[in-house]
Amino acid sequence: MTLIEKQYIKQYHSVRLKCKNLARSKMMGWTSKKVQQIRFQVITSLFNFDNASVLDLGCGDGDFNLFLELHYSIFHYIGIDLHESFIHFAKERFKEKTNTWFYNTDFTHCQLPKVDIVVACGALSYRSHDPNYYINCIEKFYNSANKALIFNMLNEDFFESGQLIVAHNKDHVFEQCKEICNNVILKDGYLDNDFTIIMTKSTQI
Repeated sequence: MTLIEKQYIKQYHSVRLKCKNLARSKMMGWTSKKVQQIRFQVITSLFNFDNASVLDLGCGDGDFNLFLELHYSIFHYIGIDLHESFIHFAKERFKEKTNTWFYNTDFTHCQLPKVDIVVACGALSYRSHDPNYYINCIEKFYNSANKALIFNMLNEDFFESGQLIVAHNKDHVFEQCKEICNNVILKDGYLDNDFTIIMTKSTQI
C-alpha cells in the first residue's frame, strides 16, 4: 500500500470524525453498531478467546477489546491502528487496564508481536494498487499468530468496490489461504456483504 493510499484512509476517517452527529461506530467506518457486533460475534465464535493473548489489527478505538472484556477473560490485548486519533481515544478509554496496549503504527511495516490470536476485522477493506497486498498481509498476520488468525473481508458478490473500499472474491481468498495453511475455514451467511476466514496452526486442531 502506497503512502498516498494510506493518506486517503486517514483522510476518510478524519472527515467522519468531524461529523459530530455521527455515531462513534460509523466514524470507525462501520455501517452500524449492530453490524459491528455481528462481526465480533462471528469472530469469537470461531475460536476460544479465554485466557488468550490477542493482537487486533486496525483496532480503531478499541471496540473489539470492549467486546472481549464483556465475554471473555483475556490474558492481554494489543491494538494497532494507523489513525492517531483512534489510538488516542482508545488509550484514554482503557487507561486503567494493565493488560491492554495500543500503538499508532502501520501494521504492514512494523514487526508484529507473537500472540495467541491475531484478528483483522475490517483492516483489509481498503484498496491497494498492489494485487499481492492482501495475501501478503494475511501471511504476515498468520506468522504472528501462535494459534489462529481470524480476519474478515467484504464479499464482492454483494458489495460493489469503490475508490477506497474494496470487496473480494471469497473463493479466491480461501484458496490463497490454503496455500499458506492447511487448516482454513470460511464462514459466510451472517451478513450479505461479508465473509470471515480462520486459519489455525496445526497444533490447535
